[in-house]
Amino acid sequence: MNLNKVILIGRISQQPTSFQSKSGVSVTRFSLAISRDFQKNSEITDFIPLVAFDNTANFINRFFNKGDLVTVVGSLQSSQYTSKSGDLITSISVLIDQIKSLEPKSVTQARVEKGNLDAPLDEEQSAPTFYAEEKEKNTAKKSDEDENPWELDF
Repeated sequence: MNLNKVILIGRISQQPTSFQSKSGVSVTRFSLAISRDFQKNSEITDFIPLVAFDNTANFINRFFNKGDLVTVVGSLQSSQYTSKSGDLITSISVLIDQIKSLEPKSVTQARVEKGNLDAPLDEEQSAPTFYAEEKEKNTAKKSDEDENPWELDF
């Protein structure tokens, strides 16, 4: 039984960045802006660092942008390293197991087309459901001409 489970809802606060590890694994990093109540009419926004690997990383890079409203399921991980000045630094991030858009594809596309990745757009449509799970399955990329690229086989 896994006792380390994190569920977050928020907006992607920076464009996801990707790279290949030395061993050739795809890695994507970004942060999620989440709000918490501070006082009766006041909120504080926290920026949670997130990391994804392999198929999940590729999925995020292909379909998600800054400003998108998402829910993330993952686990909390911490690491430590020594800085150049000799200080012990502890880093905490969420390792993504699943990610789901909470907005319709048309809303996210309109935000990108308008060049304003930060602003949420109002539109009354049901959100598409799609998940990226960290599994070793054969994935086929769909072409941009496909009718609904949100339906991926993992």
